[in-house]
Amino acid sequence: MNSSFLQPPLRLFRHLKALTSEYGPAWLLIAQLMSWLNLAMVYVYLRTVHTDVPRLVRAWNLGRHAEQVAETGGTFAMAVVLNKLISPMRFVVCILILRRTAPQINRWIDRRWATWRRWRGKPTMEDDLRRDSRVDMKRV
Repeated sequence: MNSSFLQPPLRLFRHLKALTSEYGPAWLLIAQLMSWLNLAMVYVYLRTVHTDVPRLVRAWNLGRHAEQVAETGGTFAMAVVLNKLISPMRFVVCILILRRTAPQINRWIDRRWATWRRWRGKPTMEDDLRRDSRVDMKRV
């Protein structure tokens, strides 16, 4: 197998892994929220302006596959396709938002996670860390 074929996906994977380690769970939360919000906005737009979706696809020359999706899937399917089409722009906006808000969002997520663990009767992360440090002290 040609190793140059795998270089772009591996580079992308390393970049996404670095972003995840830098921004933590806030990355997942913001990316998902933005994706669902964009999908809803595109769908509402297509519904409110009563767009003839197949004609729009032909006008934009998006290809035969997109035309088939528009003809058979209707407005929601076209909203999904358009949502995927604008995902590179959403990625850039997500990074810009995360640079300023990731620490606050991660603290909020950590508090919610600790509350959920207490509700389930499980030890919180702080309890786990204290227990692990006591175990490490006993080994020394």
